[in-house]
Amino acid sequence: MNKRLLMAAGAVCAFCALSVPAQNKQYKGAEMFSYEQVKYGKFEVRMRTAYGSGTLSTFFTYFNDSWKGSPEPWREIDLEVLGKDKNHFQSNIITGNASNRSTSEAHHQFNFNLCDDYHTYCVEWTPDYVAWFLDGKEVRKTSSGQQINDLRDKPQSFRFNLWIANDKNWVGDFNAGILPVYQYLNWFRYYEYTPGSGPGGSNFTLKFQDDFNKFDANRWGKGDYTFAENLTDFSTSNIVVKEGYLILCLTNSSSLGHSGSVPKDAAIGTIQQGVSNSISESKFTWKNPYLSFTNSKSQKVKLQFFTLQGKEAGMIDFGERSEGTHSLDISSIVNNSAHSMLIVKAPGAEGIKPHLLNLR
Repeated sequence: MNKRLLMAAGAVCAFCALSVPAQNKQYKGAEMFSYEQVKYGKFEVRMRTAYGSGTLSTFFTYFNDSWKGSPEPWREIDLEVLGKDKNHFQSNIITGNASNRSTSEAHHQFNFNLCDDYHTYCVEWTPDYVAWFLDGKEVRKTSSGQQINDLRDKPQSFRFNLWIANDKNWVGDFNAGILPVYQYLNWFRYYEYTPGSGPGGSNFTLKFQDDFNKFDANRWGKGDYTFAENLTDFSTSNIVVKEGYLILCLTNSSSLGHSGSVPKDAAIGTIQQGVSNSISESKFTWKNPYLSFTNSKSQKVKLQFFTLQGKEAGMIDFGERSEGTHSLDISSIVNNSAHSMLIVKAPGAEGIKPHLLNLR
């Protein structure tokens, strides 16, 4: 059961959002939650959020018993895109307990529209910090204080939802004429916290990636509840998998689900086509700063590197390489990249598929 806390700009609104069964409300939203609860990790999602005053498109982690109150603590990490503004999102940590919560919300402004395209949102949670990223660039890091200490005690599920809040000061006035609107997920990745033993000595190791070619009912659940500050019921019919995307829908009660075409992730569509995280499929392995690949035959190898947005990040021509495995130093690319992830391709090289490199 999910609980939410509403925050007005610059102040805390002390609402106790207890989930209850759906109540036949006029509008229907969606919430998807993981069955697994984890302590620490890196959470990445490629997402296009909904636009419209009064709406929220969110990703958050949540200790499932927070709502019970003392002695159970409240534990939550939020990333919330407010639909009233196209160019910012809100980050927040919520601790304390149900009757006395502590928050640390912050707003992050950008010079482009979040709702008009897909972007890569990321949250890193370790025993020592919580950090938020957009398209590989850090926008906030909290690395000290009572809230970071508090987050060490409980595992949390990870969730997405799309809904309408009743706090106009926070989210703006809702206009039903905008419906339906949608939150699109291209992919989601969860990395376990493995300090120092991840790829290249990093602190995170990929545990799974969901490309949403189908709905994985063993991993995800669909919400069918609501709460007082929510103008929608969460409907299981408003979570749809279509054309390789998972869609959270915000609709009238009479028009559930998704209609129309799915906007494709055009900025990375051609670059990410065929990208694999599987070593056996891509023929690449990675241990910073060495990238190894397996040649099925003697051939020229030229590696090209791209950001997740499709912008070229560099190229190295290694010339003719014989059949077999080769280990190549790509520190010139890694050291000059401000991004946490890059796509590597070997154009023209037979049998070597594009691969996603986690540089952290």
